[in-house]
Amino acid sequence: MSFPPDKINPSFDLYEKLLLEVLERHIQPENEWEIAAILESFGWTDKRVEQELGLHDVFQLARILWPMTHRNIATAANSYRQQTSYVKRWISVIKRFIRGTFFALPMLIGIASMLFFRFSLWSYEQASVKTATAIAIGTVLSFLTAGGFMQTISRRGFFYLLQGYYRMAGIISLRIVRASLFFSLAVSVALALFNVLFPILPWHMFVITISFYMALNAIWMAVTSLYLLQQELVFSGLLILGIGFVYIGFHYFRLNILISQLLAIVAISIIGALLVTYFFRRAVARGERGINPSLPKTTVTVYSVAPYFLYGFLYYLLLFMDRLMAWTATGQSLLPLAIWFRGDYEVALDFALIMLVVPMGLMEVSVYRLIVEAIESQQQYTLSMAEELSNIIRRKYLRSLLLMLGVSLISACTDYVVFRFVLAEYIVHSLHEPIFTGYTIKVFLFALIGYTLLSIALMNAILMFSLSRPDGVIRPLLWSIALDALIGFLFSRWFGYPDAVFGLMAGALLFSTLTTINVFRILTNVDYHLYLLS
Repeated sequence: MSFPPDKINPSFDLYEKLLLEVLERHIQPENEWEIAAILESFGWTDKRVEQELGLHDVFQLARILWPMTHRNIATAANSYRQQTSYVKRWISVIKRFIRGTFFALPMLIGIASMLFFRFSLWSYEQASVKTATAIAIGTVLSFLTAGGFMQTISRRGFFYLLQGYYRMAGIISLRIVRASLFFSLAVSVALALFNVLFPILPWHMFVITISFYMALNAIWMAVTSLYLLQQELVFSGLLILGIGFVYIGFHYFRLNILISQLLAIVAISIIGALLVTYFFRRAVARGERGINPSLPKTTVTVYSVAPYFLYGFLYYLLLFMDRLMAWTATGQSLLPLAIWFRGDYEVALDFALIMLVVPMGLMEVSVYRLIVEAIESQQQYTLSMAEELSNIIRRKYLRSLLLMLGVSLISACTDYVVFRFVLAEYIVHSLHEPIFTGYTIKVFLFALIGYTLLSIALMNAILMFSLSRPDGVIRPLLWSIALDALIGFLFSRWFGYPDAVFGLMAGALLFSTLTTINVFRILTNVDYHLYLLS
């Protein structure tokens, strides 16, 4: 806690400060048992209570605090909350918005690098279609297999960091990163055996695919760990540094572009790992001392994070499903391979993805404000007023939903105007080809619609994860992936590979619709979910 313990005779002021922190969590505790539960959620154990307060256990401390709630401590708690001033709240909102937008910054860096240097950390304008296909497969595989581990690091890491257990956050993150690397190695071996039995890719392409797959998997782990430690600028700087390494290797040392890219990815992965270690050690050194709990059993951890791991995989599967449908559509002539990279389709989607930058910042802010306002509203209502509380929170959510939709539409329109008209001539000059043909304009336009709908679904997902309801996200996601695959497959075979984008749009529409319905259902019992949060 923030106040110094007096192990022999805790003063009454000490109990008052402790009670204020309890009342900050729930202004109207039902009884001493609820106070005990809240104390335990703060990290107070029987051993800690005995060592720092000289009491027998947490329940004795709760019995001391319970009578104090009948005085005017509630009023003091309200004034204490109001002292976390309006300015501080807005500073927190701005920080969260910037954090959200920074998470999309690597995407902007990659696109800018392609426009200025004609290469990025894992792509190259003049690469052959075979090479581009091999890299694309490795990139998609890295997201699919790393996505679950990225979500797991975020979920468990934040769980411990928010309680001040930096050492535990570092240990669990290291274990998850190690598991991810071993898993990617196992996947590589399995794919090699599969390619021996069923030769899908020529071996020179397969080596490129696996090399980029393993290297990118490592960099995603480093990036996620830095994001966990709120070092967004650092991981963006690492990507810029990596592009610089590619430039030096390619232009000054005359290395093959693929070798330059792989060496750069490995280099920044190692630098990222060293920085993560440094930041964790610094956090542990600055953190509170005293209590040093051990991690729960692995089986308990696996059970608790399994839904979030599954979400990480399914989310990227939804995001890439239309691409897979487009890359496997034959059209009027047979493809050289079972999967064939479509550069014009990919460019249109990459430009469309930029519209998510501002909505990603807004969804961080919207969910944070909604949760804070819900908790504050709950503290002012009794159990008999639960229905009125639910109605208020649903109205607040609806306002956030409409705001997200409006901002996403504005962002999509801005994206379209900028790339279709303002930068069109520069892009054509830079890439030496007419990017905005009839096909790519259609893909670009409908991808913008799909990502606008996806931004709604992502805000809903973050909200339901905050309320510990991953089931409200995963089931809609499964149905959305199925619809994405079905529409993308049929349209790309009937009309041509660019029409796979309709699968993305249909999947995003279903995902946003089902998650919105689930949020309204969950908010019907919002008092129950807020109690679980406390």
